[in-house]
Amino acid sequence: MNEKDAVELLRHYRHDYLNDLQLVMGYLQLGKQEKAEKKLIDIVEKSNMERKLDQLQIPKTTVFLHQTNMNSTQLKISTMVLFQADIHEIDTQLKSNLEEMLIDLTNFLVEYEEYQLKLSFVANHANHVVLELLIEGHLNNEKTFIEKYMQKSYIHSIKKQTDKQLVIEWIELKK
Repeated sequence: MNEKDAVELLRHYRHDYLNDLQLVMGYLQLGKQEKAEKKLIDIVEKSNMERKLDQLQIPKTTVFLHQTNMNSTQLKISTMVLFQADIHEIDTQLKSNLEEMLIDLTNFLVEYEEYQLKLSFVANHANHVVLELLIEGHLNNEKTFIEKYMQKSYIHSIKKQTDKQLVIEWIELKK
């Protein structure tokens, strides 16, 4: 990432953060303290999750996730980190696999529909890390999507949660 891209990413991030704060101010001005408190709790939870992601020491993956959220009109990715560890040794491969998965995923998206994705860092083991990607939204040709993804060596399983939810579990091997 060059300096111009970094500044653009920070600008976008600051813009979103200020939008959240303006919502809080608006709720308070309208006397809707409960909504303001809920929004503040959401901001704090999001910040805490970003801090946990930073602690994983995976800068390439982290920047990729932020850039995807900034550039994609259809995909919004949130993260959940369920362990504390330095997993820098898988950063390059994780970013590559995630990028490949999201590029492939775009071929199955319904035009103009927004998709919520939740990337969960589930478990850290001596020789691998377990991740899950929850995809919320209807996919075109879902059966072909599942067949294509199950061919990837790192994919462990794909489970259909509901009509509009799939969970992809995969394993990143440590070096």
